[in-house]
Amino acid sequence: MMGFNDYRRLSQATRRIFALSLSTTDRVAYTCPQGKSCRIDAIVAVNTHSGSVSYNLHHCGPGESSATTNALYYEQSLSSKTTSIDDTPKYLTSGESIVLKASSASHITVTAYGTETHTRTEPGA
Repeated sequence: MMGFNDYRRLSQATRRIFALSLSTTDRVAYTCPQGKSCRIDAIVAVNTHSGSVSYNLHHCGPGESSATTNALYYEQSLSSKTTSIDDTPKYLTSGESIVLKASSASHITVTAYGTETHTRTEPGA
């Protein structure tokens, strides 16, 4: 029989947070759910096209749209048939989003791996 801590470890296991084939318009790939926080441990971008394609990745706050001020990658070029892996942790709180866009539709897929955890509320907060 599993105890509480076993379930807690399972819920915090690294998993695929999102996978998205990019288009030429902004698309919300992921929004951190209410009452949770998220740590993205790896972002994998794959260009399946025969030519270079660039993409933008934005970390948007609640209600924000993509802008140069919240870009993590801006016009980041991926050569033909290549993969880019960023394993620098990124932290999102409730309501924050990852927004993506590419210079050419359906040629770049971005997948993120990480964990979601319940946000703790301190007594009296």
